[in-house]
Amino acid sequence: MGDKLQVNLVRLREILLERAVSDDLRIFCADLRVNYEVVVSPTDKLPIAIINLIKYFDSRDRLADLVTRARREFPSAPWAEIYTSSPAAPPVAETATAKADALRAEEPVVARPPGPLRVFLCHASDDKPAVRELYAKLQAHGVQPWLDEEDLLPGQKWKVEIPKAIRASDVILVCLSQRSVKKDGYVKREIEFALDIADKLAEDAIFIIPLRLEACDFPDRLGDWHGVDLYAPRGYERLMRALQARADALGVALSARLEQSVVEPSLGSGAERTPREGGSLSADPLLIELPELGFRLELVRVPAGEFLMGSDKAKDKNAWDDEIPQHWVYLDEYLIGKYPVTVAQFAAFARATGYKTTADEMGSAWVYAGGTWEAVKGANWQHPRGPKSDVTHKQDHPVTCVSWDDAVAFCRWLSEASGRDVQLPTEAQWEKAARWDERRRHARIWPWGDDPPDQRRCNFDMNVKDTTPVGRYSPLGDSPYGCADIAGNVWEWCADWYDEKEYERRAGKEVRNPAGPSQGTYRVLRGGAFDDLISSGFVRCAFRGWFLPGIRGDYYGFRVCAPPIHL
Repeated sequence: MGDKLQVNLVRLREILLERAVSDDLRIFCADLRVNYEVVVSPTDKLPIAIINLIKYFDSRDRLADLVTRARREFPSAPWAEIYTSSPAAPPVAETATAKADALRAEEPVVARPPGPLRVFLCHASDDKPAVRELYAKLQAHGVQPWLDEEDLLPGQKWKVEIPKAIRASDVILVCLSQRSVKKDGYVKREIEFALDIADKLAEDAIFIIPLRLEACDFPDRLGDWHGVDLYAPRGYERLMRALQARADALGVALSARLEQSVVEPSLGSGAERTPREGGSLSADPLLIELPELGFRLELVRVPAGEFLMGSDKAKDKNAWDDEIPQHWVYLDEYLIGKYPVTVAQFAAFARATGYKTTADEMGSAWVYAGGTWEAVKGANWQHPRGPKSDVTHKQDHPVTCVSWDDAVAFCRWLSEASGRDVQLPTEAQWEKAARWDERRRHARIWPWGDDPPDQRRCNFDMNVKDTTPVGRYSPLGDSPYGCADIAGNVWEWCADWYDEKEYERRAGKEVRNPAGPSQGTYRVLRGGAFDDLISSGFVRCAFRGWFLPGIRGDYYGFRVCAPPIHL
């Protein structure tokens, strides 16, 4: 007897994968009078759905029907390539085994798409406030959390989308509390649903962390996994370390040195902040004082109102594309540091907390020397040029060699110690404080006006080749609101993620209190530094610098921001 044509299942799968979408598979099943839901799981991604479809029709000797229907849908596909000659009437068991083995051997390994670490927040509705706060914290640190109320779109079916989100996640955080553990159905439904899906995947495909929001029992089903007590001292730091380890295993980049900036989220009732023992609210709303630490920080007031943000290339020839278009922005009233945070102020923080900076942990920082930047071992905020340098005589200079994470940690400490809500300024807050002349309704190019900088107004262009004491250039170099050293001296970290298209998206819209993109890779830096040339335009008020949040160098510092207090 002659040879018989057989279908190469692997090649059939490849053709369908190249051309078909999920709706095509549904149509095939409908036309061939097969229930699609019986063949394909709602959680199956397209490559797996195609494999299940082929297996179903092959096991029922209806593969020819599937091929015929697919050929009608995709007539230009190389269908001749799916057929191979083989001896007629091979043993049935051998044929079935060979087909199954071939299909399994060629099942695609779906590569993890690029992007941030994806974390699914499994939780009960009773814990929604705490989980919302956790969602925001994770997002701020470069993690991509998934929360139903944030990520489930109108019109989507949760029974379809939640399984998809679980399967696409790198980590499942199972949030637990006394209420949720005792709640009828939560453990049985949400937790077991997530674990059932995880059980179907390859070992270690999903990383599960039981996360106790408060003291409570662990459900039996979670007994095999080591958990984290978020309510415990340094609990949030432990969670971040676990996520960092998972990211490292997957080759995923997170915001550098997450653990250095971690301060425990309250995850509580949201009670009004009060000073820590030993701290006191200053009688002067423009001062933050901690007498027991010899700490004093001056603020200036920026009133509520609109200002022009960005640049007009017709008026500023040095404007960069990401500063365009110039647009109106409304900001509520706020307070901002009159000076960058000094060495003495940062030292008070370090003494009070024992905090180790990113440079301390990494063992180096970037130093500008000889016309270039070098990573110098032993450089940190106490030794900004390396081990042989120190800050003994620089207590009134801006602190340097601090990362964005270090700046955030300082702000959180000062918030707790003083009872004031201290943060890094947003990019908009920084720019308004630096340039807006309310009386003339004019956005200055430089803090003092539209005349180019010189050695009387700011530290730039390597005129001094180092940082200078804060206030040295006052009042000639001050902004309309009295901010000193806001041009040159050191770059200043802002709260926002950087996005070069941010201003384009605002065009023609009402913009109020913008906080920048919800996620990104780089954090914003403003103001330029002592080493920046005038030709670069970096010391202009509108220039938008950016860098990785973990970068630290002897030209990076920060100033703080706070809401007003009306006595």
